[in-house]
Amino acid sequence: GSRYACRHDRMVKFLDENDLTVGYSNLYNSANAVTILSDSRIMVSPIELNRDGSYNVYKYQSMADWYKKEAERYFVVVSNEEKEWTKEALLDNCIEELEFDEDTSVLVFDKNIFDENLGASFKSGGK
Repeated sequence: GSRYACRHDRMVKFLDENDLTVGYSNLYNSANAVTILSDSRIMVSPIELNRDGSYNVYKYQSMADWYKKEAERYFVVVSNEEKEWTKEALLDNCIEELEFDEDTSVLVFDKNIFDENLGASFKSGGK
């Protein structure tokens, strides 16, 4: 619906303002929409954030290269619930937490969350 379109536009603006161009979110939270709306200036690749605290590449619609982009900083868009689930894996490793709206935060990292050095709870692929 249009509520989402408006939200995606706001997200593009928000990421632009914070100079964030490479990141991740779940599929429903805007991954592809933001990429398309920003003419691929901002690359948001879909990931799955799991209740057990892990996260992984969303493999049904994705290209491996999407998860290996070089950037100074990376971001992950999370709902409050996802932020809670992945606290140890993501929140504890991020360098900054930006509040987008009451249910959504943007976690900022100085390295790619798919870099094996990020932490023990990194899981690549599958469940």
